Amino acid sequence: MIVRCLAIRIMVLLSLILCTLRVAAQPLLPEIAVIYQDGKAIVSWNCQYDNVKSIKIQRSADSLRDFYTIGFVENIRKGPQVYVNYHPMDGENCYKVDVAFVSGLEWSSNSYCLVVDRSKPTEAPTVRSKPKLVAKDNSWTKETSQGSPLAAKTTTTVLPATTRYAKKKTGSTLKSPERENGTYGGSANTGAAYTPAKPAQSNYATTNEYGAPLKSMVADAPDTAHRTNATAVILPSQKSDTAAAKNIVLADNSPAEKPAPKVDTVANFSITGYIDAYYAYYTDSVGPGNFQKFPSTSPRNNAPSLNTAQLAVQYTADKIRAMAVFHFGDIASATWAPAPYTNIMEAHFGVKIFSKLWIDAGFFRTHFGTEYLLPAENITSSVAIGTYYEPYYESGIKLNFDPTAKLEINLFLLNGYNVFIDNNNKKSFGLGVTYALNANAGIGYTNYIGDDSPVGDSVAHLRIAHNVFFNYQYHKLKLQVGGDYITQQNSDLATSKKTAAAYSGLATFRYQCTGKLGVYTRGEAFQDKQGYLSGVITDKDGKQGGYQLWGATLGLEFKPTDESYIRLEGRRLQMSENQYIFNYDGQQYNYRYEVMINAGVTFDLLRSVRTK
Repeated sequence: MIVRCLAIRIMVLLSLILCTLRVAAQPLLPEIAVIYQDGKAIVSWNCQYDNVKSIKIQRSADSLRDFYTIGFVENIRKGPQVYVNYHPMDGENCYKVDVAFVSGLEWSSNSYCLVVDRSKPTEAPTVRSKPKLVAKDNSWTKETSQGSPLAAKTTTTVLPATTRYAKKKTGSTLKSPERENGTYGGSANTGAAYTPAKPAQSNYATTNEYGAPLKSMVADAPDTAHRTNATAVILPSQKSDTAAAKNIVLADNSPAEKPAPKVDTVANFSITGYIDAYYAYYTDSVGPGNFQKFPSTSPRNNAPSLNTAQLAVQYTADKIRAMAVFHFGDIASATWAPAPYTNIMEAHFGVKIFSKLWIDAGFFRTHFGTEYLLPAENITSSVAIGTYYEPYYESGIKLNFDPTAKLEINLFLLNGYNVFIDNNNKKSFGLGVTYALNANAGIGYTNYIGDDSPVGDSVAHLRIAHNVFFNYQYHKLKLQVGGDYITQQNSDLATSKKTAAAYSGLATFRYQCTGKLGVYTRGEAFQDKQGYLSGVITDKDGKQGGYQLWGATLGLEFKPTDESYIRLEGRRLQMSENQYIFNYDGQQYNYRYEVMINAGVTFDLLRSVRTK
């Protein structure tokens, strides 16, 4: 009783915090402009903020996703600012500016796209229409090649370079599968950043997108811009203000110097890590050292422990890609494949068939579902019960096709439902489709079709699982809604000849109160009356059936840095009226309280880029 009262008090305290936290005003970012001049793309904007920590320039071949950093602004004071991209890619170049504040908050500008065709040097590049201004909640995880609010599946960002359809992501509204394994699509540019300064003062970027120091901007550095005979360029937005233009030092336009050679990315190699530790308390007695019912994340009661320690190795080139993720801890022990594959989260290899089509094979994280498994990937630390009964991993072959910038399609040939090694001679199939509605919202659909009956079972048990999800993010608000509907042949309790059905749903809401502090809540429901997913139990009335329950979660997150988090979370799970499955202090209950504290961090161990 004392523990239940304590849990209730913590939930009430979190509710009060949710109601009283300060609402921080969102700054409005000015739109950026891009012009093409003398083979260079010139990005300009006006910085109007104080307390700026850093300003980075990002580029992509797609206006909605796959943005990666190409340089930083050294002088971050207020006023007109310019960045020169000396080697824009052939084809589409989309740029945006990310401003990080001392408070930890980060905002993104609009994206501005132009198309460069070097085969027609006399023609001006075409400019694509600009998406609406978007803002990024940097509190999720650090952004990488999937930095757009519509980017989907993250991995280099959060360690587990996931291969699952991201329905939620670091600051994103929709994850598109497997984008983390795609190439950057062009030059590994080491552009130079410019800000208002005295003509004799250097304002070039000092590091490139990978944190390596740039060579000095002098005549003996052939792969960078030259400072000799530098001339001022009046930007379109500054033609009426010559004084301001004079303070902007731009690139060398001297005809005597040879243009800097184009730098092409040959391959990217990275090693990243992720650790999550926790302490959890459950009002359910399962005995010391045992996992709680529905073990997924934080499965041990009243014992500080480690959810996961992960190491991800990723290689990406123009025609091939590979990924291997190894994990250790309670998540691996409680949820993953049996030995000898327990510590392999994923390992796969891919080949590009043509520009928009890849084929990958190996061990994958599941493509099915609304939530991820790892706390760093989700709004919450725990996962919904519906997610618990979804597959976590799979093995087989995948076709990844991106017909348009907004649409992504993946087809799977799999060994089975939540298995690495096939348990019969039948193969299963899967589909994943994600579509970006706009800069703030995205939808997706995933499915699974297969019969996982063991060898020797003469009765067919074809399982067809459907999942739909919707994600929306606007400034400080993030919403995630999803649901599953799963059927299986010959699985009803009464006759074992009819099709049984189960369904689940969840809705998660997050509000970023300040740059480092956010609150979130989730509602969930799970119904498996025939018990073919959850198992069959006998209730207090003597009736047999599967689990039926709902749950409510409330949490608070603090982010000491962009790559780390500390969360306090509480949840109540409520079973059906007569399903008393929880035992506490010798009493049977049809509900359970959970309180957990999680702390996690993601980090880079190695990041290497080969160029030519």
